[in-house]
Amino acid sequence: MFAMLDSLKSEDLATRRAAEAWMRCSLKSYIRVLDPLVFALLDPAIKPLARTVKIDDVRVPILAYAESFDQAVVLHALDNLLALARFGGQGFIRIAKGSFLKHTLDPALRERVLTANLETLTYLDGMIALLLRFLRADPDGSLNAALAPLNSHIHAVVAELLQVLISRGESELAGISTIESSLMVRLYLSVHREELDLQNKLLHVLHSVTFANGGLDRSHAKSASVSTTLEASANEAHPPDLTRDEFFVRIVSDAIAQHNNAVTHHWVDFLLMTIQQFRRSLQTVLLPLIDCLCARLAKLVRDFQECYTVSNLDAPMPASSTTDAEFTVLTNALERLLLMAVAETAPAGSDDDARSTTGGLSSDPSSSATGGGGGGLLGYMTGVLSHQELDSADVPEQVKLRHQALQRLRSAVDVLILAWDITAELEGDVEDDRSSSQTHFAVRMRVRARRALERLNKTLPHEVLENVTSYWHPYLERAAGATAVQVWPTLLAFAREILANQSANRSLLFPTLRPAHSKIDESGANYRTPGDTDSITTEKGKADGQSSIMNGEKKSASEKSVVREITQYLAQRVVPGLRRFLIDADRTASICSNMIYYIVGPALKTRNKSIDADPVIFELLHEMSQNPHAVKAWRSLVSDTFTDNRFFNASPSADQYWGPLIQGLVTSDKERFADLASKVSTTSSANIFTNRELESLSRALALRRLTYILLSGPKDRYLTQLPIIQEKLVDLLRAPVGDMVHAEVYLCLRVLFCRIDNQHLSGLWPVILTELLRLFDSLVEHAVPDGSDLLQLVFSACKFLDLTLVLQTEDFQIHEWMFVTDTVDAIYPPDSWLPQAIMDRLGDMLSDPRSSSSANSSGQANASNGIESGSTPLEEGESSAARRPILKARRVGSIHELDEFFGSVSLTAYESVYMSGTRVDHAAVERSLRRDVFEGA
Repeated sequence: MFAMLDSLKSEDLATRRAAEAWMRCSLKSYIRVLDPLVFALLDPAIKPLARTVKIDDVRVPILAYAESFDQAVVLHALDNLLALARFGGQGFIRIAKGSFLKHTLDPALRERVLTANLETLTYLDGMIALLLRFLRADPDGSLNAALAPLNSHIHAVVAELLQVLISRGESELAGISTIESSLMVRLYLSVHREELDLQNKLLHVLHSVTFANGGLDRSHAKSASVSTTLEASANEAHPPDLTRDEFFVRIVSDAIAQHNNAVTHHWVDFLLMTIQQFRRSLQTVLLPLIDCLCARLAKLVRDFQECYTVSNLDAPMPASSTTDAEFTVLTNALERLLLMAVAETAPAGSDDDARSTTGGLSSDPSSSATGGGGGGLLGYMTGVLSHQELDSADVPEQVKLRHQALQRLRSAVDVLILAWDITAELEGDVEDDRSSSQTHFAVRMRVRARRALERLNKTLPHEVLENVTSYWHPYLERAAGATAVQVWPTLLAFAREILANQSANRSLLFPTLRPAHSKIDESGANYRTPGDTDSITTEKGKADGQSSIMNGEKKSASEKSVVREITQYLAQRVVPGLRRFLIDADRTASICSNMIYYIVGPALKTRNKSIDADPVIFELLHEMSQNPHAVKAWRSLVSDTFTDNRFFNASPSADQYWGPLIQGLVTSDKERFADLASKVSTTSSANIFTNRELESLSRALALRRLTYILLSGPKDRYLTQLPIIQEKLVDLLRAPVGDMVHAEVYLCLRVLFCRIDNQHLSGLWPVILTELLRLFDSLVEHAVPDGSDLLQLVFSACKFLDLTLVLQTEDFQIHEWMFVTDTVDAIYPPDSWLPQAIMDRLGDMLSDPRSSSSANSSGQANASNGIESGSTPLEEGESSAARRPILKARRVGSIHELDEFFGSVSLTAYESVYMSGTRVDHAAVERSLRRDVFEGA
């Protein structure tokens, strides 16, 4: 029988014809022929052991031969089995699939089947299980020299046999996922061990397996669970750390990075033939492979450049096997995968499809107008930079995938333009063999890069054009003035065409207009350039913004980044250059008004609890405030925002942005300060329907605005307005306007003492001393309700007293004894000593045993509210030798939270006089004032 099987492989035609005739007479005897072959493959001497090896940070499960065995017998049996399968075809596979191994008539084979735990499998499944065992197995280290040569032949025969069984068999072949995992592992090992001879055979098998397995859900990390021994081994064959798609991407990525160009071509052909099965696996297969191809192409182009750019022509060329064929093959794969990814993410009836059909710039204005709001560059940015949308993550998955696919398109265009640029430099005259090959390769690579760009542009004209225009700005930045003038007419014509159809080409506005402010030679020949720039900028600024570009859709992270970049460019380049380009004040005002309307306004007019905006918005406002022609554009918006009740809900860090703007607002309008001061009135409304609480809140906010104007200005800036301020504060202290307003008065006094020289504030002390003593004396007789406005008034008065103790002004030192003990009794009180200072008396009263229960619970509150003690850590910038405020909290919930302050303020003040002298930590004082003015976190 073995002689007859050998005859099926004979090169003699007569012998092979006789063997085939004998086999046709025994078509129903395939099982009897299979029994001795399976018996040989189930040799008990073959004992592969399961192991896991780590190759390039990936754990791969394999089988290892721990003992030697007769490989020649196994190889002979596999050769005969291959010949039998090729001859029998589908009939052989059908019979093998319908017969079970446990029904064999050979008792010796039955015993080996039971030992191998294959009794539940058919002949076909049993053969596949044995073939996969041989495919996964490698000799152990000590047996490598003896078994490795024939082991490679066994792997090759197994690959051919699997190809026959899968290509001629039925698609629902059991264990198809196991076959795929085993083939992928063997390919991964072959790639990293540089076993080139086997990869092509395995790729053919894997191609057939991939198509047979196309109906399975590729999103599962492991193979589907099937109640067979063969299918249960799928987990053993697959790497435990990677999903199937991740492992596939890893294998292909490593394979196309091999140095053998012929094998790389096989892998790219395999990828192009099988990628259709992965078109739904966009995020796990297509996009990572596109990244890999882009990186590989970039490296190939760089290697090509290094190979031919040798400074000394007599020097030896670097060794390289790179030709234009590799570039062409990889470009074909990149182009195919990229177009497939973009097609999979394109929404039905989207604007992108319409643009692809009409050709971008030449699209019908009437049809493009329905594709979303108009408004040019500034309309593109309406409402995008608001704080709420920046934090929002509610973006549809389809939009995210579309964005990721277009990001890969940009990477591909970058690589193709890089290849074009480098090959254009390397193309030269044919002088010797080196320059001949250099020119030949460079021309063919550049032609292929151009064809790829043309095809991408034909499919996605708008997106490709957007990527290409991004190169204009860096080009003009580096170009000389004469060169810039030569390309200026073309750029100007293109910009006017873009502006003529802004709705369809909104995203092209920024990269097109950005080069307008690039470095251009300021000679007489360039006289028209500023005028052209003026015309373009003015026409663009007059665009009417009907709605946001997304019409309610959430912007992706990339779009937000682009919009932020646009705003930053306007703030750093355009607005500072308005004086140079736009001499006319009316044009400058018009441009700035449009920026305020489309960019700054939507960012500040939010519905959030606080008015928070991106720092680039404030940068744009600051630049406008430096231009006298733009005052009318930004002044009304800043004024409206400043009078908004949510203005002071921002964090203290907002002072660095708002301070210069508020000072610019007051400076630009001399009546602004008087108007704000007039709103701080003690006269109550005569309307009986007026809400007194809202009236008190409005009066407190008006005073807070006046306070912030003083805080944001330099020292003695508002000395001329001091009489008005003093009059308002004295009237408020004496009038029954509510505890909330009185608390704001003490905050304003703190700012006033830091911004006005104290020699000008002597007239305030009689009223201040009277009101402070009246307030603190009332605490001795009347309890302060928790959480009340009166409590916050007491806390604000304590903060004012704390600040005066830090500043130690001459006027206050005269009256200091009324509030704190300024003698040595503060440190060493006599036994019969009774405190006379009001703060010490309050401290003794609050520490009375009758209120101990409340006082005991105040310790934790003191710490949480930032009442400084000796162990309190210093903040950044604070000096341990300088005096600084004790109270750091913004609000308190109970009077007992001030126990520590009342009890220790005299001691702290007395010690600070001798420890710090006249040194004051002004940075800590400023931080304390900003924390109290701005109530945000």
